Amino acid sequence: MGHQRSRIPSPAPAAGGALADGLGFARDLARHRRLSGDARVEALLATARLSPRLLRLAATLAGRPPRLVVLARVPGLGERALSVLLGRTS
Repeated sequence: MGHQRSRIPSPAPAAGGALADGLGFARDLARHRRLSGDARVEALLATARLSPRLLRLAATLAGRPPRLVVLARVPGLGERALSVLLGRTS
């Protein structure tokens, strides 16, 4: 049997509600390399939504076949995402 560390639950974030709480959980999973590529994309979107910055540019790798997902937030244009397939498909 494998050994599991006991975890102390983190308090809910003071601001951001359920989205911030879910993002905190996703960040904890990412620290332990247990966040899937598609979940990284969702975390990227949540981070942009909660960010106080007017301009934001972020990217992550996700999925199979692998793709690069780029997110930009610009005043007047809003949020835009671009997904670029990497490699060949069969």
